[in-house]
Amino acid sequence: MTKQELPDTHLYLESLLPIVANIRKKKRTSKKEIMKTIIELCSERELSATELSVLLLRTKGSLQTHYIGFMCDNGLLQRKYPGYQVQPKQKFTADRSVIKTSKFLTPDE
Repeated sequence: MTKQELPDTHLYLESLLPIVANIRKKKRTSKKEIMKTIIELCSERELSATELSVLLLRTKGSLQTHYIGFMCDNGLLQRKYPGYQVQPKQKFTADRSVIKTSKFLTPDE
């Protein structure tokens, strides 16, 4: 499997690959760019942490530790099951408009 391919179990996510193309090519990406991409992905469809990790080529643990929890706590992502941080069927959604309004994602002055 190359970096541009998805595992057979996740082929249904293929339509989202154009959104993550730049991140999948890089080894290092800024935190803002990854957060913006997570919002873009989750505004297209509900995604689990596992699905995000497959798309972004990051570990699930890293995404949960460094991105998902922070983004949910600050209103950038919404949980399908609010109040349950650990829920086997937990998925995340987002509103693309937060990219322009969030203080965490706007360019530094």
